[in-house]
Amino acid sequence: MTTTERGKCTEMPGTTGFRTRQQIEGHRGRRRAPSSLTGKSFFLTGLVVLLLMTAGMLALRSLAVSIKNGGDDELTQTEDRKPERATKRIENKDPFAGTPAAEYPIGAAGIVVPPAKQLGQWTPAQVQDVLGRTKQTLAAARLDPRMLEQGDTAGYLGTISVSARTQVTQSLQSGEALSYVTRLATDYKLAGEPRVKGTMTASLGKQKELVIAADYVWVYPLDGPVDENAPTGPGSKLVVVHTEELYSWFAPKDTGLRPGRGELYTVNMDCDLAKSGKLGLQRAAPGNAQTGIPDDAAYDPATKPSSLPATC
Repeated sequence: MTTTERGKCTEMPGTTGFRTRQQIEGHRGRRRAPSSLTGKSFFLTGLVVLLLMTAGMLALRSLAVSIKNGGDDELTQTEDRKPERATKRIENKDPFAGTPAAEYPIGAAGIVVPPAKQLGQWTPAQVQDVLGRTKQTLAAARLDPRMLEQGDTAGYLGTISVSARTQVTQSLQSGEALSYVTRLATDYKLAGEPRVKGTMTASLGKQKELVIAADYVWVYPLDGPVDENAPTGPGSKLVVVHTEELYSWFAPKDTGLRPGRGELYTVNMDCDLAKSGKLGLQRAAPGNAQTGIPDDAAYDPATKPSSLPATC
């Protein structure tokens, strides 16, 4: 900003009683006005006084009328012309607003099954069937309200191969659970349907089995305990979970998928809850604001979880 300083002007004061020669000579040369002008002057003075009295009476009358009507008319008109107060801005209640997830598909619509093709002895129809079953498993693990809010794992376990079901059940009872399924902590509930974005691919494994790679970002809007230290900006009510999972299907007559290697990354997640395999918003220490609100890179499925900073 440029600051401009105004120029200062100094005025020389006059000397009291000082008059120029021309003023003195002019004063001496003046002649007294004829006496007839004096009477006229008295007449004009009386007229001015009368006009002033008339104006005063009109002003008093106007004041009396104004008081009778309950207030000054001019003041009332001025108040009527006061600009209306600005309407209080309503905070956006959409938890996804201002984040990339606002444009992501809702729920299972984000689990897009790619076109199937022949893979070894697996026909396109067989590949398409396994891809569809994988979508069902993912939806049961990460989106089913019974899983998320009630912790009911029956639907998910029903999609898992019988030979792997016992091991998976044990994992769901440990801190590894979040690597397989998403369940909310007791004090939390969904504030809307999750948003999902990612990819699914099929390939042949070493034993000629079908291997499905599922790489997805799951964005959960949560309502939970009030945290006075929590921020209120975009993404502050969202937990982002990025999963990279492998599922195997060994024979066309198998009855379920077998979970394989996987990697998990979370943002704005409560670390203590994560250790117990549950999902919840990050809680700030007293006097310290939260710092783990997701940035745009965390929402992008193309961002490798290993490239993001550790949060827990």
